[in-house]
Formats: sequence, structure tokens, C-alpha cells
Amino acid sequence: MKIGYISTYPPTRCGIAEYTRFLVEAIYSISDYVKVYVFSDTYGKPIYPYIDGNCIVIPSFNPRAEGYYKELIASIDDVEDLDIVHIQHEYGIFHGDKCLIKLMRGLKKRNIPISITLHTVLHHNKGRRYVKLQREIAENADVVIVHSLLQEYELRAQGVDLRRIVRIPHGTKLLSDKVKADKEELGIPSDKAVLLTFGFLRRDKGLEDAIKVFRLLLREHEDVHLVIAGAPQTKEDILYLSKLTKIVMKGLPTKSYTMIRRYLPLEDLMKILSIADVILMLYKERPDHYSVSGVLHLAMGAGKPIVCSRSSRLIEYTELVPELVYYGRGIGELKILVERALYDEELREKATER
Repeated sequence: MKIGYISTYPPTRCGIAEYTRFLVEAIYSISDYVKVYVFSDTYGKPIYPYIDGNCIVIPSFNPRAEGYYKELIASIDDVEDLDIVHIQHEYGIFHGDKCLIKLMRGLKKRNIPISITLHTVLHHNKGRRYVKLQREIAENADVVIVHSLLQEYELRAQGVDLRRIVRIPHGTKLLSDKVKADKEELGIPSDKAVLLTFGFLRRDKGLEDAIKVFRLLLREHEDVHLVIAGAPQTKEDILYLSKLTKIVMKGLPTKSYTMIRRYLPLEDLMKILSIADVILMLYKERPDHYSVSGVLHLAMGAGKPIVCSRSSRLIEYTELVPELVYYGRGIGELKILVERALYDEELREKATER
């Protein structure tokens, strides 16, 4: 069987790129009778096809370029007898409604079955343009894959036929027992309990709340250490992070926290996850956006207690471990939750098991 994926792909610094690589690895782990092609973005890649593991990567398109669908169709035409093409869709990647629909129609003309994962489904409040686009996507796909109930029934409310929609839970990469790191390698004393927040560092990640609750915890607990790990994505994020470090973190003892301000390859990220005692995911809700956090699934795969906010991106964890969900009623409430996650051994075990 020949499968073609249209997606960003490493070294592109993007959650969808990592997701696709994980997916390809998983497919090859269960079948010897498959050949996978990734028709990828061109960022940071050679101009010719290359091998990544067992996968054939064909750099094919610049998603910000007008008419990118033509480059993709040309690359797909060069591969004979594809059984299916799967599109990893995210609004931050595929710019321009018409290009995407033209791409899908071009594949249909070639009698290539199409599946598409909508990593973000926009609520109808976002406007008629997006309702129309999401319905057109569904009409031109054989199967539409989503990761959450919220996405599934939002599409249904917008008039998409439920028979086209398949909900598949987001995969979770388990942290290997072989991955071990020493806290002291990162300059953290071995007797400190590590609070970790990680991923792309943006305004909507709730970093201010993480720092505020850490400041409060330090007054009573000398054994805690905060680690903020990741990189900003945009110029706006860089400015935000600069302001955060100058104002919000002002006055914190420098040895009480560690800032790792860079994009983390998976190997480095897994090591950092292995030393965490509690993971903080205090996301702010993005109105009218339904998605599932890939960072959440990395955190869950590490088997560590997570204190999270009530964000639709984190809905799976809020259902599994409601005892550690922050309702946004103030930093005092958040402090109690973090203390429970750190020191209540029974709850820590329950959270890990679930």
C-alpha cells in the first residue's frame, strides 16, 4: 500500500510536523506492507527527495506561496499508484481557502482517495467564511478525521454529514524507561521538586500564572524549582517573552528557576520531561478554536501529574483528572492544586494511572 501525506515535516519547527513523523513511525512499526511518502513543506530541506527512516520525503510546497497546490499536484503526479493521500490540515499552515479546495479537487480528478485531519475546527461564531470552507473540505474528502468530541459535533452543527467524520483520539508517545536525565545536568539541585511548563512560549500558554503561583509557593516551600522550556514562534512571541522575563519574573531568586529558551529536539524534550515532578499547562482559551494539544499528549506520555486549566485543548485531561483542573478562581486556588500534585502521593499515583 502506498500512502501519501501532505504535511509540514521536521526540521520545520511545528507541532504538525512532529505529529506526522510520529504517525509515520507508528505505521511502519505495525506493517511491513506499506510505503509512505510525505509531500512536505520546503522549509530547511533539500530541493530533492530524501529518506527519513523508512519514509520518502518529497519537499513540494511553500504554504505561503500563491498557487502552492500546483507544486503539490506536480509532485504527487510523479509518484505512481498512490492508494490514498492524507492532508494534515492546520489553519496556520494552509493559507488561502481556494488553494486547498483546488488541491483536493485536483486529487479527485486523478481518482485518488482523500482523507484529511482537521487539527483545528473553527466554531461557527468565527464567521460564514470558515463554515463554508469547512463544509467544502468535508464535501471534497472521503473521510474527515478529528481528535475530539467538540470538533466532531461542531462540524455536525455546521451541516457536515456525520458519516464522513471519524473521531480518532490523538496519539500519545510514551516516555521510555531508558530516557533518564540528571537534574544537576541542568543546574538544578537533585533535592528540588521540578515544576515544568514547556512547548512553544506564547501569550496563550498561561506563563504568567505559572510564575505567579511559583512565586507564592516559594514563600512556604524551599524545595521547588521552576523550569520554563521552549521557544517563541513569532516576533510577537519574542517581544512577549522579553517583557515576561523583565517584569513578571523580576525579583525571583535566579537559582530558583531555569529558563531553557530554545526549540527542543524530541530527545532533549524527553529528558526534561523525565526530571519533572509536576507539569503546568495553564492555557488561556482561544475563542472559537477547537483543537487538541500535542504538548498535552507528550506530557501525559511522561506519566507525570499535570495541573491544567479548563481549555478545550486540554479536555481529555480535564475529564481524566478533574481533581487537578484549575478553574481560574485565583492564584490561591492554583497554589492548592500544585501543592496537591506535588505532595499528595495518593493523588499523584491516581493521576498517573488514569
